[in-house]
Amino acid sequence: MIDLDLIVNEHERRIRLSFMSLIGGMRREVSEAELIELIESGRTEEALALVLRNAPNIYTASGVAWLAAANYTADQIGVELGSVVIDYDVVNQNAINAMQRNKLDLVQGFTETQKHTSRVAITEGIRRGDNPRKQARNLINSLGLTPHQQSIVDGYERALRGASLDALSNKLRNAGDDAAVRRAADLGEALPEARIEKMVERYRQRMIAHRATVIARTEALRSVHEGSDSMFKQAFADGTLEPDNVFQTWHTAKDERVRGSHRFMHRQERPVGEPFISGLGNRLMRPGDSSAPAADVINCRCRKTVQIKVRSIK
Repeated sequence: MIDLDLIVNEHERRIRLSFMSLIGGMRREVSEAELIELIESGRTEEALALVLRNAPNIYTASGVAWLAAANYTADQIGVELGSVVIDYDVVNQNAINAMQRNKLDLVQGFTETQKHTSRVAITEGIRRGDNPRKQARNLINSLGLTPHQQSIVDGYERALRGASLDALSNKLRNAGDDAAVRRAADLGEALPEARIEKMVERYRQRMIAHRATVIARTEALRSVHEGSDSMFKQAFADGTLEPDNVFQTWHTAKDERVRGSHRFMHRQERPVGEPFISGLGNRLMRPGDSSAPAADVINCRCRKTVQIKVRSIK
């Protein structure tokens, strides 16, 4: 039986670290002076392009996960067939096309989400009457967040500036600041500006780390399972395996966090190439299937195992 769980876990950590490093690099490398000049002259699309120029690098760790899973699957197929040496043909045109689609989906998804978040940051800055320097800083600070997450960070900052106890409802806050927030609310006076900026930045970093965790799990699942499936397609195409003799089984994490639509799927078995059916009626070729609705994909912790029930047809 071929189980990809260890590969997923290993590359989930790699993708998470890669995402955090990417966002940190994007924030450090952008020229604030250049951003200010672009914003002052109304060239906001060029400002967006400037902060997003390194966005394609988000794929690097996912591509590594894909290849690792494909090569691992090749090795495991060889073991199942009696110590046969099987190699994943990375220059196979189908493999190249599949990896390019995977990269395009990931980069486009990240880029479009970030554009939306950054545009909201710019629009809100204009609405508040922020000067170009502040707007540039808003744009840089929006990197790594979804629009919804950006709105949560903004709400946290507003609560702090308004000396409101609403700031204590934010789950990712630093609880060590709670006493100071309560004192400020009791006095009806906001905390010092430097303290607020420090707290907001720390909260922003925690939100980015949270998003990194979600992205890492989703992309590790997708890339690893798609890489493995790519190897199986090659084995079918060259006659090493017969598709009808290879079966896949869906496994949940078997705990209280498993979404209801996936509890229904535990131990579903399908021939390779046939979709699993979720409790919502969606068809998923694998955990993390990018073609399925987000409700069945985001932050999924399921896995798929594959079993070869009949030996090679060669």
